Amino acid sequence: VPTIPRSGDDDIRVMNLSEGLFRVDVTARVGYVASLTSGTTDLLREPLRVLPGSEPRPIEITLRDDYASLNGSLLLDPTTQPLTDNQPVFILCIQLDRPQAQPINFATQQMQFPMPNLPPGHYLLLASRQQLVQTIEYRDEDVLRGLFSKGATITLSPNQKADIQIPLMPEEGN
Repeated sequence: VPTIPRSGDDDIRVMNLSEGLFRVDVTARVGYVASLTSGTTDLLREPLRVLPGSEPRPIEITLRDDYASLNGSLLLDPTTQPLTDNQPVFILCIQLDRPQAQPINFATQQMQFPMPNLPPGHYLLLASRQQLVQTIEYRDEDVLRGLFSKGATITLSPNQKADIQIPLMPEEGN
């Protein structure tokens, strides 16, 4: 079991780490993780590899606060039922250029909705009447490729404000 002694505000050391591949997940209280590296390994895009008898390079984290924001609106197919007050639509926001990142998942009952505080990057946005985050293998490139036609993509720069229309995915069996 790894232990994490603290020797100062900027120094956290993980000890007794066994060999293997590890996904490093950092949550910032303020801002977002702009870069996360260990030596030449970009931990936002690939796992940390610990080899037998070795110690990984220090992990360096860069935080930024220049979030982008989106104004989203649902694009309904004329053959689908309109939204009702008690039926939420789930939005899944997958950052394509950071496959190690957790997707952003939220529900809305509105045709238009804000999406503030998005780290800059390339996103696939999906909208469904069913919860998607637990059913989609968002780290599988083949699965993602098949979803591009069912959602909307956008690339966001730091501090950018943009609008996007997200088509509502057809329900299973339709």
